[in-house]
Amino acid sequence: MTTPSQRYGVNALERGLTILETVGASPRALSLRDVATRCRVPKTTAFRLLATLEGRGFVERDAAGAYRVGRRAARLAQGPGGADELRRLAHPFIQRLHRLSQDTVNLAQWRDDEIVYVDVVASRRPLRFVEDAGSIAPMHATALGKVVAAQLTDPQVRARLRRDGMPKYTARTITSVSRYLAEIHGVRERGHAEDREEHDEGAACVAAPVFDAQGVAGAISISAPASRMTADRIRRLAPPLVEACEALSRQLGHRRRRA
Repeated sequence: MTTPSQRYGVNALERGLTILETVGASPRALSLRDVATRCRVPKTTAFRLLATLEGRGFVERDAAGAYRVGRRAARLAQGPGGADELRRLAHPFIQRLHRLSQDTVNLAQWRDDEIVYVDVVASRRPLRFVEDAGSIAPMHATALGKVVAAQLTDPQVRARLRRDGMPKYTARTITSVSRYLAEIHGVRERGHAEDREEHDEGAACVAAPVFDAQGVAGAISISAPASRMTADRIRRLAPPLVEACEALSRQLGHRRRRA
């Protein structure tokens, strides 16, 4: 007697889910050959299914081209409360940074390949810049976007820029891929990113990354008018911002890898 799953099952979907389960169960990233061998499918079939899963964000490749579980699968595993949990844990840190800076503090989540504002504590000063929760931060033109991009590989960044383009928001917006990658390399070294009137005229911002057990979860930024957010002030705000993001990351289950 056949079961409903046997009678109505879709073979390609079954194989795709088997591949996803195999990649997810492995403690290390798997090569294409590894996946094909473990799942007992031809390499061409494994490649097509992995490409589909990668395109939807369920798997991703590391610098060596090996496959691991992607952020979208990790977010689904967390359930619908993932953003709420991030907001809940982050809010005390955001409030502390708000009291320290007296300027707008933003929390963004790296969700489904987008950088989404999920919490904003606005400055009470008359001159301020405030984004709405739910809006998207452009990767190439915001400090939030840069600091998330710095956690990706260069090929992943190039693919994202090809997909979304690099619209020019102001005269200072970076619209060159090579210049942007050079900027990202600097962000990786510093541990924080800056936006100097690249998305909004007259606005400046500094951001640092937030991690969970799967990798980069999002970022926190402090934004203010450029006249107030001077280079010297960014240097003073960056250390407590990075420190707050590191403390939040530990609460989210991130464990820094030893060198």
